Amino acid sequence: MKKFYYVDALRGLAILGVILVHTNQIGLTAGGFLDPIVNHGARGVQLFFVASAFTLFLSKDNRDEDKHKTISFFIRRFFRIAPMFYLAIAYYLWQYGFGARFWLGDEPRITVSNIISNITFTNGFNPYWQNSTVPGAWSISNEFLFYALLPLFLFKTVKNLNSAVYFFLISIAFSYICNTYLSTHQLISSKVLWKEYLFFYFPSQLPVFAIGIICFYLIFKKESFLYINQTPILILILLALLQLSKGFKFFPEHIIFSIVFAFLMITLIDYPFLIITL
Repeated sequence: MKKFYYVDALRGLAILGVILVHTNQIGLTAGGFLDPIVNHGARGVQLFFVASAFTLFLSKDNRDEDKHKTISFFIRRFFRIAPMFYLAIAYYLWQYGFGARFWLGDEPRITVSNIISNITFTNGFNPYWQNSTVPGAWSISNEFLFYALLPLFLFKTVKNLNSAVYFFLISIAFSYICNTYLSTHQLISSKVLWKEYLFFYFPSQLPVFAIGIICFYLIFKKESFLYINQTPILILILLALLQLSKGFKFFPEHIIFSIVFAFLMITLIDYPFLIITL
């Protein structure tokens, strides 16, 4: 597949953002008034998700539809992620052992079930398992859940910009409903871990992937918002106005950042700033 400099540039920015936020957490970078700025480097994960959805649809588009098999898709995705992730599981268990830690909450130790959930990329379904074995493993779980949706559902149903916008709208509604319900129906004892979980889990991040799909149809397929069904656009505008006027959080901060990342990707195509794309 042809390399796209703007995708590589955005991945580079995402890596820098994640490095900044983690080094700042152990006191190696910023301080004082710079902390809020540096801590937004955590949004680099959402930038990765946007770029991932874009490139996966691009990769699928470049393959012969008749030869595209679900099994081969999963094999390619597995070997792209799993080897280093499995090495990380082994390393962190060796480094920190199996004992209690922050992300385990009430659970006293890393269990066999916890490890199996990480091996099968299902750790994101449990608040105590999502990050306790490998720090940041929630993002790997979400990535694989998105992989599962692609050949089984998204490649078959999201065929153009119109359906991509509908998918984004549906994912926003799904995320809002899940978060509204679960925020008042806490399933674990720790309020702090539950709040973190409601940010990290898949429904919260699904709209970010949807934004990446929209980017694919805007950039690669050259489709325009002007020539699609305007109903979802009007709904999104209404939700945005409600958020501004009434304070509803239909678009949480990480979704707003992801929309900004989409604009940045589109901008870099026509205006490749050297400081970013060099």
